[in-house]
Amino acid sequence: MLRPKRMQVFSQKKMKKETKMGLVSNKIKRVNTIALNLVSNKIKRFQAKARNLVSNNIIKRSEIKAGDHIYTYRAMNAYAHHGIYVGDNKVIHFTSHKGNKSSNRPKSEVIITSLDVFLRNGDLYRYEYGVTKDNFMDKIRGGCCTTATSDKADTVIHRANYLLRENGFGKYSLTKNNCEDFSLYCKTGLRIIGSTQMRSSGQVAAVVCCISSMSWLPMPLLVLSPSLWLLVSLKRRVSVSLSLSSVALLPKPILTLTVVSPELRKLNADIGSRYDVEKVCVAKLVDKMHLR
Repeated sequence: MLRPKRMQVFSQKKMKKETKMGLVSNKIKRVNTIALNLVSNKIKRFQAKARNLVSNNIIKRSEIKAGDHIYTYRAMNAYAHHGIYVGDNKVIHFTSHKGNKSSNRPKSEVIITSLDVFLRNGDLYRYEYGVTKDNFMDKIRGGCCTTATSDKADTVIHRANYLLRENGFGKYSLTKNNCEDFSLYCKTGLRIIGSTQMRSSGQVAAVVCCISSMSWLPMPLLVLSPSLWLLVSLKRRVSVSLSLSSVALLPKPILTLTVVSPELRKLNADIGSRYDVEKVCVAKLVDKMHLR
């Protein structure tokens, strides 16, 4: 048996050891708590950033104003339908009736409906105008903003009502003349020079850019040329296409490498960044479409 003094010393050592273990345990708990909070905060910030990259344009009905370009997602968020809010709970939008064979209505039509009919129980979003190029390219999903600036609300509503009265936005085309093109024209008055079709839809541009991207490469990209190795540092992922081109002055064909960012492709298709657009009066647009 241990003597009383030895027992006392042993008990004190045991208590010190337990105290140290307790302190270590508390430190570990505090570290874990701090780490969890940091991770949780980072996740929240990432989720907020991700929502912003896709679209942060959702609004309440009380926030909507006459002349706003609004949209809502349909078919399980597969696509967005766009229109111009003209006040009094009414929306003017461009639509197609191709799927309804029993209807005597025209295949393409500018119509006015209530906001409830337009939304079909979906969320309400407001299209952004005058965004920066960086913001535009950062959006993962197209069809929610443009670098173009909007005209005054009265002008926007006038264009929408004029096109409604004349049913004057031409033949509906999913890729060249759709509801987003209609709304963009009403807001900006811009159209492609020498064409009655808009072809300015951000949704379509985003899809086309994804399809046209042949391959994805991580950064940096190493390019081999006949004479040198060229190291290209890229901030964004890029799509790469190879082509064989003959030059008259050169004895042999040369292999060229084209590096194009999908974000830049999307930006170049934006109505606010294009150089082949012009401002067109709504009456002239209808005349050119031969729908008077």
